[in-house]
Amino acid sequence: MNTKNLFFSVILSIFFFLISVALSPAAAAPRLYLDPASTTVTKDSEFEIKVEIDVEGNNTFGADTILNYPGSDIEFKSITGGGFFPSFSYANDANGRLEIHAFFPNPYESKSGSGTLATIKFTAKKESGSGNITFICTGGGADTQILNTDGENILSCGVLNQSNLTYASVGIVEPSPTPIAGEPNECGGTCGSNYNCQAGLFCYQGFCRNPACQGETDCVCAVATPTPKPKITKTVTPTPQTVELAEYSPPATAEEAEEEETPTAEPEKGIFAGLQTKHIAIGAGALSLLIIVIVAVKKLIDRRKPPEETPPTSTHDVEPPLPSNQPPISPPKAPGI
Repeated sequence: MNTKNLFFSVILSIFFFLISVALSPAAAAPRLYLDPASTTVTKDSEFEIKVEIDVEGNNTFGADTILNYPGSDIEFKSITGGGFFPSFSYANDANGRLEIHAFFPNPYESKSGSGTLATIKFTAKKESGSGNITFICTGGGADTQILNTDGENILSCGVLNQSNLTYASVGIVEPSPTPIAGEPNECGGTCGSNYNCQAGLFCYQGFCRNPACQGETDCVCAVATPTPKPKITKTVTPTPQTVELAEYSPPATAEEAEEEETPTAEPEKGIFAGLQTKHIAIGAGALSLLIIVIVAVKKLIDRRKPPEETPPTSTHDVEPPLPSNQPPISPPKAPGI
């Protein structure tokens, strides 16, 4: 293979590589995120923060999450696994560091898609100000990460978010009603969280209430009965319509039927019909680059060829023959001389 063919082969390889990159779909980015991203919490009330995971089509083995929270403003209460990975463990530091580990017990198992990694419960200790819960991620693999089946971290720290907290004071507390003996968690009973109330009730300002009407102490919501409207029946008088008779046309003969226009087949879609505009633009740019390189190579090859000799155009340019050193040849003598 000479230099010219080798150069053309390299150019064609680059061209087809650019086309394949333009037509290939973009890879999905795995991520971890906190939900909700912002919330308002009341002093001495409990609230939840979920750690969600979305790995798209990547096969993952496990994930580690390191969270930093304001330990002087909120208190860690509990944590439960979200079920995305079957095995789950955690470690909490009262100073505001929470480590969460979720994974498969079998190293040959994997999972893709999205789900909940863990659900965390805190209690607010402040009645004003703000704070946030953030991921600790440096990209070195010793903190927040998502591991694929090869044990490699596929998480980028740039996709992580944080949960912003706004602290609020407790509202006006109503006088504490006398709870029924033995049933403190019924409607009107005292509570510290929603878990202290019966099913269908929630904890509102220290008392179990109906979520549909939290201001009612008996948890019975008043329902307004709508007044039925009288039904109006309209009598529609049909209007006769005049239908014009169609003009009779005799059936077409065999010769006329053959002269009917043949339906035009719908043109097939081209090979680029499914391509997006940016893919076609990248392909056109790569093709233009290839043409420019080929023209430049041709000019370079033409310059390296030796110049051709040009024949003389006039008789004056012809040099006279050099004189010969040989003696002239005498003509043969006739016999008898």
